[in-house]
Amino acid sequence: MRTLLVALALVACQSSKAPPATEQVPVVAVGEIQFVEKQVGAVTDASPLIVAIHGLGDTPENFIELFSDAPFAAVIFAPRAPIKYGDGFAWYQPPGVSTPAQMEAEIRAADAALWAAVETRAKGRKVIVTGFSQGGVMSYAAAMLHPAQVRHAFPVAGRLPANLWPKAGGPAPAPTDALHGSEDTMIPMADGQATIKAFKAAGSKAAIHMYGGVEHDLMAMRDDLFAGITALLAMAAP
Repeated sequence: MRTLLVALALVACQSSKAPPATEQVPVVAVGEIQFVEKQVGAVTDASPLIVAIHGLGDTPENFIELFSDAPFAAVIFAPRAPIKYGDGFAWYQPPGVSTPAQMEAEIRAADAALWAAVETRAKGRKVIVTGFSQGGVMSYAAAMLHPAQVRHAFPVAGRLPANLWPKAGGPAPAPTDALHGSEDTMIPMADGQATIKAFKAAGSKAAIHMYGGVEHDLMAMRDDLFAGITALLAMAAP
């Protein structure tokens, strides 16, 4: 991630635990997707929309609080996954429950519902996408499936299944900077590296930033995630 800071200037909810909520965030529905939204910083009409996608077993109400002290001005759009999972929600059934083909179908279906809501909320502007664990998977999927609408993707501890990698001759995925712990055993860093390699082979400006000794833990990488977004926002929007 240090490279990102020079060049440009979040599994289960226990590893992405947010500070206690300071206000009640209303839940809104757009089509099939429910979401919560928060403004951070001095938001104006020109402020970016950041799609923040929670992980397995988490909730958008919890995940959005991770952005309460973000050092940039933005509207945070945190969608709720469609599948009930424990005390939270899932974007797709985890490996061991679904076959690779079923997982691909579930990711594509979740992405289609999510993106219908994002496009309604974005009103034509490009968005920044980030997420942790399954949210990282969905961030990779957004970069892959919606390269014209995603300004930049920041997947954290995610991967994209190989059957969803870019196809030869297709459009390059949106620019992507992934963050991944070297000791992650839930989604091994090698899976993230393979995804980024496939993105680069398809022509995407993509990189993965390794965190030595870090497991499946968003909080260990959150400051650099925020720094990367801050540096991106300092650039002129495309």
